[in-house]
Amino acid sequence: MVRRDSPAQGNPTQPLHDFPKIEVSPTDVLYRAHAQGKSAWWFSSSGGGRFDLTTGSGGTCYLANNIRTAIREHIGKSLAGAGFIHDEDAGKMCVSRLHLPAVTKLADLNDEEGKSAAFGVTNELTAGAPYDLSQNWAQQFADSRHGGIYYRPRFDPARNAASFAIFATKGVGTWLDGWQEDPAKMPGRKATAIAGIEVRGTPRIGALTVVKPLTA
Repeated sequence: MVRRDSPAQGNPTQPLHDFPKIEVSPTDVLYRAHAQGKSAWWFSSSGGGRFDLTTGSGGTCYLANNIRTAIREHIGKSLAGAGFIHDEDAGKMCVSRLHLPAVTKLADLNDEEGKSAAFGVTNELTAGAPYDLSQNWAQQFADSRHGGIYYRPRFDPARNAASFAIFATKGVGTWLDGWQEDPAKMPGRKATAIAGIEVRGTPRIGALTVVKPLTA
């Protein structure tokens, strides 16, 4: 008998061309939290992101449907563990409002009828770690001509939270390719306030001076 607490998610076992899809329009507003001074359109291929395309010329840019989700996915484990964001981190961050350059069809891991289950998808694909399995699915979605993946975020359990993994050429997306930057990026401290995420100014360990106690 298979233990219920063992991983159930496997690799794709059938072609994904007919996988459920959802369309994202250029009129839809998406959000990305990222470092100040850096482009919002970064298509990662390093393997550090859940759905990174790690082979070939492709990469993945991660966006969200609201400011809160964008921040939680950007900060990730440190926010989940502490329950707040350090003021220093909030100051280094900004949030961009973005639009895709064209109608894009994404593999829909959240389809309302649950048809993705027939392809072997479980929620472990969007919440489990490490990311090797998820990245294999991402590559096969890209090879099946999906423009990305629509899925539940790992670090924001809210019912209205959604994430978007968009596929394009790896590296920085340029305006020549339609990847327009937000000219009015929202500062991190303002964004966290709008999102209702607590910011604290507690010092980091590395910033503290260790004083040895006096001997008697």
